[in-house]
Amino acid sequence: CFLSLSLPLSLSLHHIENVAQIDAILTYHNNSLLCKNSNLENLEHPQERNVDREEKRPLQSTMLLRKQQEMALVDEELEMKRREFASRMTKCTSKKEELQAQQRKIRERVEKFDRFVRDNELKRERALQKISHEKKQQALKEQELIALKGVCSDLLRKQNKIIETIKRYQKFEKYIQQVIDILPEGYLELSDSMVKSVIRRYNTLRQTNNFVLKGLLARDDAIEKAQQDLADLTKRKTDEMLAYNSSIAALHSRLDRCFQNKVRQEEEVIRKKHFIREQCQLYGQLELAIQNLIEKCNVGKKKKVPTATLR
Repeated sequence: CFLSLSLPLSLSLHHIENVAQIDAILTYHNNSLLCKNSNLENLEHPQERNVDREEKRPLQSTMLLRKQQEMALVDEELEMKRREFASRMTKCTSKKEELQAQQRKIRERVEKFDRFVRDNELKRERALQKISHEKKQQALKEQELIALKGVCSDLLRKQNKIIETIKRYQKFEKYIQQVIDILPEGYLELSDSMVKSVIRRYNTLRQTNNFVLKGLLARDDAIEKAQQDLADLTKRKTDEMLAYNSSIAALHSRLDRCFQNKVRQEEEVIRKKHFIREQCQLYGQLELAIQNLIEKCNVGKKKKVPTATLR
């Protein structure tokens, strides 16, 4: 115990930087002092303790005073360390706040710079997109110019073909004029050009014929489509009926299994109730038999008590 006291007290408090370590050292000192007192009392024999108590009492009081002085110094240094720790914590808090403010400013500057960079990047991308778009538009315009030149040449060719067609169809005009001369009066509508009236009449009759033909074809297509839809509907409904029948059969089988399980469970419940009833009857009989035995034993003891006292 003396060695354990001398080693911690020889440590310098300047090497201790944490208040929790100082409190642990003080607790260790108090425990060591208690250990010293208990070991001094336990190591000595009872006879030697009565003889040497008078001689060791001054030495123990001196050591206790010295330890108390050392403890007071340790308490003062501990208080100084605590004040120093508190001042350091306040300085650290203020520095932390200053650093946080500086970090916020730096973060704001970085965000502004990032926004500036992003804006410049967006402007550059827009400019590049505009350039690419203008290049594409230029290419499209050039293609349109080439296409228009091709269209112009096609129109010239068509114009030449139309002129040739007009020259070729002049004989038909002569034929139509002959037809007009043959037609009776009032058959055609009055107009400036009888040729155009004949052509309009022909176009009307042709359109009527085409309309009637289209109606007949549409009706035939509708009939075929209706027949196909009817066949598809019949097939789909047949498949649905088969599916419903299979599901109904599965449900019937499931119902039969459930009914069988229900019957089995009811039988099991009835069997358990009968077993429990028998067990209750048996327990009741056993309880009555035990109660009768207890009463008989009590009656036997009461009868034997006078003979025992006489003996």
